[in-house]
Amino acid sequence: MRWARQMEFIANKVDESDRAEMMELIGDRTPYVIERSASRWPDGLYRLCDRGYEVFKGFTFSHDQVAGMGLPAWNDEFGQHDGRGSYSVIGDALRYTQNGEMLRQMARLLASLALEADRAGAPLDAVVVP
Repeated sequence: MRWARQMEFIANKVDESDRAEMMELIGDRTPYVIERSASRWPDGLYRLCDRGYEVFKGFTFSHDQVAGMGLPAWNDEFGQHDGRGSYSVIGDALRYTQNGEMLRQMARLLASLALEADRAGAPLDAVVVP
């Protein structure tokens, strides 16, 4: 939820001209992609990964959960991943956006990821594991 709160704050409280700079402060370790890779994880589930494709511990989702959160539609409109084995969460095109509405949409998407992971028992302070 930290990322969602930060993006919501930037969208609502920061002048548009300063938003891209504020997004840089959030850093590279933000959710980048939901990926399903048979070579890495034979269970067929999707994992939330950062820009280095390192997994965020506890953020594992079924195809139905991914679809229910709207990630396929989000990826179709704003993503750069193939949509078969992976869907963009915060892709390169949006990473430093100054558009307040887009930041609010990303905040809602990140909040839905956090809530879905929480329902599944993920730790609220999930960390990246190598």
